[in-house]
Amino acid sequence: MVRPERAVTALLQRKALAIALVSCFAGYAYANPTNPAVVSGAATFAASGKTLNVTNTPGAIINWQGFSVKADELTRFIQQNAQSAVLNRVTSQEQSAILGQLLSNGRVYLVNPNGITVGAGARIDTAGFVASSLNLSDSDAIAGKFKLQDTGSSGKVVNNGTITTAGGGFVYLVAPNVENNGVITSPKGEIILAAGKSVELVDSQKPELRVLLTAPGNTAINVGKMIAEAGSIGIFAGIIKQSGLISANSAVVGENGKIVLRAKKDITLAAGSKTEASGPRGGVITIQSESGTTLVAGTVEAKATSTPTTYQIKDPVPRVLASDVPQNPDVVPVTVDLKANDTIVIAGKGGSIAILGDRVGLTEHAAVNTSGESGGGQILVGGDYQGKNPEVQNAQLTYVGKDVQLVADAILKGDGGRVIVWADKDTNFVGSLFARGGKDGGNGGFAEVSGKHAIYYRGRVSLVAPRGAVGTVLFDPDDIQITGGTGDGSDNTDATDAAILHSVGITGNAAGVGSNTAGTIAYSDEGVPVATPFIITEKEIEEQSKTANIILQANKNITVTGTFDYITSGNPGDGLGIVALANASHLTLQTRNNAGDGAGGINLTAVTVELRTNTTGNITINAGTDGGAAGTATLGKLTAAGTGAINVTAGGGGTITVNDALSANSGSVTFTADRMVIGNTITAATATLRPDATGRAIDLGSTGNAAA
Repeated sequence: MVRPERAVTALLQRKALAIALVSCFAGYAYANPTNPAVVSGAATFAASGKTLNVTNTPGAIINWQGFSVKADELTRFIQQNAQSAVLNRVTSQEQSAILGQLLSNGRVYLVNPNGITVGAGARIDTAGFVASSLNLSDSDAIAGKFKLQDTGSSGKVVNNGTITTAGGGFVYLVAPNVENNGVITSPKGEIILAAGKSVELVDSQKPELRVLLTAPGNTAINVGKMIAEAGSIGIFAGIIKQSGLISANSAVVGENGKIVLRAKKDITLAAGSKTEASGPRGGVITIQSESGTTLVAGTVEAKATSTPTTYQIKDPVPRVLASDVPQNPDVVPVTVDLKANDTIVIAGKGGSIAILGDRVGLTEHAAVNTSGESGGGQILVGGDYQGKNPEVQNAQLTYVGKDVQLVADAILKGDGGRVIVWADKDTNFVGSLFARGGKDGGNGGFAEVSGKHAIYYRGRVSLVAPRGAVGTVLFDPDDIQITGGTGDGSDNTDATDAAILHSVGITGNAAGVGSNTAGTIAYSDEGVPVATPFIITEKEIEEQSKTANIILQANKNITVTGTFDYITSGNPGDGLGIVALANASHLTLQTRNNAGDGAGGINLTAVTVELRTNTTGNITINAGTDGGAAGTATLGKLTAAGTGAINVTAGGGGTITVNDALSANSGSVTFTADRMVIGNTITAATATLRPDATGRAIDLGSTGNAAA
């Protein structure tokens, strides 16, 4: 930030310097910067051949008639230190073309409302660099405020060359439209592309950039490389197009990278693009279009998969001192019994990735990964758990294509991560999701694939754990229908991205980045409907149970239909008329039944079917969990083979009706409801009947009211 230290002699020197430099630059049209006028601070100028050396005081402000550097020229700013800054403003109608070298040991700001281009082969190497076609006033510069405003017809800022800063530096490219086709590197620093009419950096130490947009068409494009090792990278614009490399990887424990791509309208991450913030512990990546469409076809990673760090205990006595192991909140806490010369290994967890927007589509071979050596991280696509996190934007429509992978695995020892796919309306998921436990220990993670209104699911979810418990997957639409057999025969090869994203439209352009046209993601195109109820087949439940516990949660009703004739799952006890889960897999059926949504329920008797778990697997049926309307649970045949339990609840004063045999021979059966109609045999090692309302009598055998 510009910090002025005014020189008393600046005003006296200004005219003499300008006159001297006119003769120095005679014959150099569009050469090294020309005709300076020192506005604040002090500066001296020395031109020799094709080199211009400028020595300035900290906070100096210089107005130039022209500021360009030819391919064989060099302009150098010699400053007090790396924190010193100089503001250069172009006052003529000329654009700036940096084709040669621009160097400084301090920070260089270049403001030219006509536009700035850093050419291919150009080299900028400073402690910090700002290129802006938006104006920075003298008063804001002197006050240390980074507040940039459009003066009417600001040009573009384009980098085709190489921009480098020292460690902890920054590069800000700011204009109504910004492009990076070259290489920008700022280790442990900050890189920001900001496309807007008004831009203000609120906190330069923690750069949460506020971009005020007067029109949603301002565009920021990255086709090149943006590299800030262990640093921060941000792109803020009306429209963002990324087809290059954005990397905030780290090699040091505790120095986690951060990437924010935030658009007012649309974001496109093209096929072949890579956006990464990995290291000993995964970083944080946010990709968000506030009112448009977010399309991802590239790779997005916040992994912690580097080689774990080994530390040796130095103290000769069998105890651990603070100096033996670096104390760092980013590493996994361990409790061990160590003695001298023992070693411990510390590995990190995966990071966090959020892909958000009004409409979110993951297409082609998009790969999103937050795996970690000691635990999987978090992936949010379209929202957070059940859409209930007010800090996370919810999508209206979400699509995950057939060749897309979402991965949050634990690699060595630890639990799988947390992966949420959500939409307030419809979700179409035909991809693959993994949140597996570590090979040396740990449990499977948690996944949710939900649309508040409806889901189309023909995907794959794996939450297995080689040395731990399998994880849980939640499906949570309005209504659920469990269908016999293999259903409609669809699988994750039927739908094409082009068909499902028919009305979004992706076309190539000169920058090599897909053009994201505003529209709706129409999941009904090409015969790929998303409609209520959500249909999940017998085959899908049986096969899914091999890699995850299953929660089917509906806002209203859960029913069964069809002929249950899929018998090739290999799960114990499978056969005609049976939905048999894999060993130790749990099945939960749950409805909310809020009063405003009508009194729905769970009815498993429309056709003949047996739900069966094996070994330690439980069957849990909860109707009316959120109160309001009465929950009704009408049960068909349920079997918990082995030591599993059957737990049934009908909330809100609802009724449990048993129409077929229930069996938990070595386990337990627990009913919780105010009314119970038992019309068949219940077999269990222990059985418990509880009222839903505390202190209320249970009415058995009828639907009349019981005395309170």
